[in-house]
Amino acid sequence: MFTANIRGTFVLKVGELSTVLQQNDVGVACNTETFLNESVPSEILHIPGYIMHRNDRKNGRRCGGVAVLVQQDIQCQRLTSLECTDVETLWMLYRLPQMPRCLSHVVIGAMYNPPSADCRS
Repeated sequence: MFTANIRGTFVLKVGELSTVLQQNDVGVACNTETFLNESVPSEILHIPGYIMHRNDRKNGRRCGGVAVLVQQDIQCQRLTSLECTDVETLWMLYRLPQMPRCLSHVVIGAMYNPPSADCRS
């Protein structure tokens, strides 16, 4: 598991992120403040051996956004029903090949709470 606040142009950091993930054999990487939007195609963000799930900032707002990268051979399913509109979130149902008997899955969440978000609701 790997977590990073990209804090900037994700497109310019794909090479560095790819190296870190592959050299450390990272299974799941949660990234916040990707600054991505619908104009950035996922194809240019591709990291070999990984599947990217993203939840970009909407409505033309700048900054924010989250992305989760999962190794292709790991069983992981996106849980869009848990995502909310006020805060950028991305939830994954994660299953390792060998899990303890008492635990069949783990839910992983990546979230970015913008400074202007109302956390009371």
